[in-house]
Amino acid sequence: MTKGTPSFGGKNIKSHVMCKRCGRRSYHAQKKKCASCGYPNAKIRKYHWAHKTKARRGIGTGRMRYMKKAAHADTRRTLRNNRRVYQKVKTIHNRPTTSQKKKLLREKKKKEADKAKRAAAKAAGKK
Repeated sequence: MTKGTPSFGGKNIKSHVMCKRCGRRSYHAQKKKCASCGYPNAKIRKYHWAHKTKARRGIGTGRMRYMKKAAHADTRRTLRNNRRVYQKVKTIHNRPTTSQKKKLLREKKKKEADKAKRAAAKAAGKK
């Protein structure tokens, strides 16, 4: 038999079949082990040197059945709390508006006038 293309024609037997856990065609039928996820091992096969593979399997790459709800609830809670905090900050730290300034000036003048009246009444009482 000749080398090259014709000899590859006979290679039509699958050594790897679909994996139950990861769904990839990486489960070795004879070895009974997945080359991708390591099934039937309890721990998922992963290595630090395989950055892209880890990224493909990370959080947020699947359906996120629980995390979607948790994240949504957390976002709502954060927004609600921020709104509450913002309202407090707004009243404490922000500068008064023009109308508020005028009101403060009126109150200040009124207090000064009352103080002057009391001082005048006190002085009149001593005489």
